[in-house]
Amino acid sequence: MKIRFLENNEIDKAKWDKCISSAFNGIIYAYSWYLDIVSPEWAALVAGDYETVFPLPQAKKAGILYLRQPLITQQLGIFSQSGLNTAITNSFLEAIPKKFKLTDIHLNTFNRADHTAFQIKLKPTYQLDLISPFSQISGGFHQNTVRNIKKAVKNNITTSRNLKPETLVRLFQANKGEEIKDSIRVDYLMITHLLYQIIAKGHGKLWGAFTPENNLCAAAFFAEINKKAIYLLAATDAEAKKSGAMALLVNNYIQKNSERSLTLDFEGSTNANVARFYAGFGATECKYPHIYQNRLPAIISWIKHR
Repeated sequence: MKIRFLENNEIDKAKWDKCISSAFNGIIYAYSWYLDIVSPEWAALVAGDYETVFPLPQAKKAGILYLRQPLITQQLGIFSQSGLNTAITNSFLEAIPKKFKLTDIHLNTFNRADHTAFQIKLKPTYQLDLISPFSQISGGFHQNTVRNIKKAVKNNITTSRNLKPETLVRLFQANKGEEIKDSIRVDYLMITHLLYQIIAKGHGKLWGAFTPENNLCAAAFFAEINKKAIYLLAATDAEAKKSGAMALLVNNYIQKNSERSLTLDFEGSTNANVARFYAGFGATECKYPHIYQNRLPAIISWIKHR
């Protein structure tokens, strides 16, 4: 299998998106228009006439090229219109150009790798099939989830759709921004632009939960494409945490979309409380690989880890 490396301006975006659309493991993060926003200089590895592809989210710092997972992009990796196996995944990893001195990215749940040149760690996500009737799906909810839904109803929390993306982003920034600002630089303008683009493409649903005073206390953006709904961005305030508002919001989304050929992917978390919230809806834990390779000069590696 011949694998070609292509810089951004060499990629045929129409063929690329056709591959992601028809890939058995296609996902919204891998479409060219999505990557153009979250990683404008992304490059790629391509096999054949775009039958199998691997986006490379490249960046440069102090003159050094590296690969890093973009913001608001849980999974990338290898996507294919046919089957994938460990050997194919390893072949693509082997084809990553040596000019990238650091690789710190996520593959997807269908990629299996054991390449010895990379440190590979499995990370969790949580998925729930919505094809069954709601009565059957809700029968798998945990008791604490049911209790929170009832609490929200008792507190007269209501939900609605079609909010503006900046409303969610402001709620996120106000309630989560302080917690994460020291660990990651968040580009809220980019996120807002991305959400609008997803909506413009016809793939975005934004739900909100409101107090009896009509104050927004929780919101969540669902990106639907390739028979998958991604719980892409969500935010709650202190009132929502007390009232169980997010549990009601997700419950109502599931009810609205039950009996569809759709899998809800909560985007997993290593935070035990968040993972418990996802699992509370009967979602199943799935794993995707995080791969890491450090080929930085020794002195730079030493400075980086001080």
